Amino acid sequence: MAWRWISYLSGIKRHFLKSGALQIKPEAFKAQSLFSRVAQGFMVEFSNPKAVLYFTAVLPQFLDLSRPLVLQLVIMVSSCIVMQWLVYCGYAMLGDKIARSGIKPLFLNIMNKTLGAALLFVAYEMSRVKTS
Repeated sequence: MAWRWISYLSGIKRHFLKSGALQIKPEAFKAQSLFSRVAQGFMVEFSNPKAVLYFTAVLPQFLDLSRPLVLQLVIMVSSCIVMQWLVYCGYAMLGDKIARSGIKPLFLNIMNKTLGAALLFVAYEMSRVKTS
């Protein structure tokens, strides 16, 4: 019940949010070493509850217990690492492009309105769920 109201309020807030141009200062990120960036990324991913849930609840369902488990785990975990690496590299390249070119206030306004409408839709759908 509370999630529905939180979603409603977040959607309304996001819809009416006034946003200016996004300001990113790339100089602030150059002070970190490569090791500290990798360590920070590892800690963020390691503490991500969705990743923990995936590897403990979803992944074991695809294991065949009649075959060697180590080989199956190596294949599944390595494919997950490669896919995440590709996706995160895409995010990094997109973030670099945004940082270099900036984001127009009109785009941020449209994005805020779209996200606000999505949150309001989620709240509406949650309000239609019947509990027993």
